[in-house]
Amino acid sequence: MDEERNPAWDMLVRHRWLEHTYHYEFERIFGVNLMTYWDMITGFDLVKFDDEVLQTPDHIGARDICIRKFGQRAADVIVYLIGGTPEREQGD
Repeated sequence: MDEERNPAWDMLVRHRWLEHTYHYEFERIFGVNLMTYWDMITGFDLVKFDDEVLQTPDHIGARDICIRKFGQRAADVIVYLIGGTPEREQGD
């Protein structure tokens, strides 16, 4: 008998995988501990990270500031942490 998948459990597993996969790279790039901006339920706190690390001005996008300050790979890591795929990896 097949067991029904639990979406909440799947989300927790995904968040744990993301944290484990990007923890060291995040710290190397940004010089701060990923866990400062991570919650196992909600995932990456982009607002807190932007306020404390990126400090994005109102008229400029966070992605642009991230690339300027830390490089393209830094922006890619953030996209992965919020559950996306970097634009250059997406198909047409």
